[in-house]
Amino acid sequence: MKGKRLLEEVKLAVLQQIFEKKDILFGQFSSTLTDQDKQREWEEVTKTAKSLGACEATRNYKFVRDKLYGSWKGKTMVSLAINYYSSTQVYVHKSS
Repeated sequence: MKGKRLLEEVKLAVLQQIFEKKDILFGQFSSTLTDQDKQREWEEVTKTAKSLGACEATRNYKFVRDKLYGSWKGKTMVSLAINYYSSTQVYVHKSS
Protein backbone atom coordinates (compact mmCIF):
# COMPACT_ATOMS: atom_id res chain seq x y z
CA MET A 1 0.00 0.00 0.00
CA LYS A 2 2.94 2.30 -0.51
CA GLY A 3 1.86 5.79 -1.38
CA LYS A 4 -1.79 5.14 -0.45
CA ARG A 5 -3.71 5.85 2.69
CA LEU A 6 -4.19 2.81 4.86
CA LEU A 7 -7.70 1.61 5.15
CA GLU A 8 -9.07 2.38 8.57
CA GLU A 9 -9.89 -1.30 9.14
CA VAL A 10 -6.25 -2.30 8.59
CA LYS A 11 -4.98 0.39 10.91
CA LEU A 12 -7.52 -0.53 13.57
CA ALA A 13 -6.63 -4.22 13.33
CA VAL A 14 -2.95 -3.49 13.95
CA LEU A 15 -3.77 -1.05 16.75
CA GLN A 16 -6.11 -3.60 18.34
CA GLN A 17 -3.28 -6.12 18.47
CA ILE A 18 -0.96 -3.51 20.01
CA PHE A 19 -3.64 -2.70 22.59
CA GLU A 20 -4.07 -6.38 23.47
CA LYS A 21 -0.29 -6.73 23.99
CA LYS A 22 0.26 -3.33 25.63
CA ASP A 23 1.37 -4.74 28.99
CA ILE A 24 4.28 -6.51 27.32
CA LEU A 25 5.02 -3.96 24.59
CA PHE A 26 5.10 -0.96 26.92
CA GLY A 27 5.71 -2.57 30.31
CA GLN A 28 8.77 -1.90 32.43
CA PHE A 29 11.65 -4.33 32.18
CA SER A 30 11.84 -6.80 35.04
CA SER A 31 12.97 -10.32 35.80
CA THR A 32 9.79 -11.53 34.08
CA LEU A 33 9.73 -9.03 31.18
CA THR A 34 12.83 -8.88 29.03
CA ASP A 35 13.87 -7.11 25.86
CA GLN A 36 13.48 -10.43 24.04
CA ASP A 37 9.86 -10.67 25.23
CA LYS A 38 9.11 -7.22 23.86
CA GLN A 39 10.91 -7.93 20.60
CA ARG A 40 8.99 -11.19 20.13
CA GLU A 41 5.65 -9.40 20.62
CA TRP A 42 6.61 -6.54 18.27
CA GLU A 43 7.56 -9.17 15.68
CA GLU A 44 4.07 -10.66 16.02
CA VAL A 45 2.54 -7.21 15.47
CA THR A 46 4.84 -6.79 12.47
CA LYS A 47 3.63 -10.09 10.96
CA THR A 48 0.06 -8.85 11.27
CA ALA A 49 0.94 -5.46 9.76
CA LYS A 50 2.68 -7.13 6.83
CA SER A 51 -0.13 -9.61 6.22
CA LEU A 52 -2.70 -6.80 6.15
CA GLY A 53 -0.59 -4.59 3.91
CA ALA A 54 0.09 -1.93 6.53
CA CYS A 55 3.79 -2.06 5.69
CA GLU A 56 6.11 -3.61 3.14
CA ALA A 57 7.30 -7.18 3.59
CA THR A 58 10.91 -6.00 3.95
CA ARG A 59 10.19 -3.95 7.09
CA ASN A 60 11.26 -5.17 10.52
CA TYR A 61 9.70 -4.78 13.95
CA LYS A 62 11.68 -1.61 14.65
CA PHE A 63 10.00 0.10 11.70
CA VAL A 64 6.55 -0.91 12.93
CA ARG A 65 7.34 0.13 16.50
CA ASP A 66 9.16 3.39 15.80
CA LYS A 67 7.77 4.65 12.51
CA LEU A 68 4.36 3.12 11.87
CA TYR A 69 2.99 3.06 15.42
CA GLY A 70 5.03 6.14 16.31
CA SER A 71 3.45 8.22 13.55
CA TRP A 72 -0.06 6.98 14.38
CA LYS A 73 0.49 7.84 18.04
CA GLY A 74 1.89 11.27 17.20
CA LYS A 75 -0.99 12.14 14.88
CA THR A 76 -3.49 10.99 17.49
CA MET A 77 -1.88 13.10 20.20
CA VAL A 78 -1.92 16.19 17.98
CA SER A 79 -5.56 15.55 17.08
CA LEU A 80 -6.49 15.11 20.74
CA ALA A 81 -4.71 18.32 21.68
CA ILE A 82 -6.42 20.27 18.89
CA ASN A 83 -9.82 18.92 19.91
CA TYR A 84 -9.16 19.66 23.58
CA TYR A 85 -7.98 23.22 23.06
CA SER A 86 -10.64 24.04 20.48
CA SER A 87 -13.38 22.90 22.86
CA THR A 88 -11.92 24.63 25.93
CA GLN A 89 -13.35 28.01 26.62
CA VAL A 90 -11.53 30.60 28.64
CA TYR A 91 -13.60 32.33 31.26
CA VAL A 92 -12.44 35.66 32.59
CA HIS A 93 -13.78 36.63 35.96
CA LYS A 94 -14.09 40.37 36.36
CA SER A 95 -13.72 41.55 39.88
CA SER A 96 -15.88 44.45 41.00
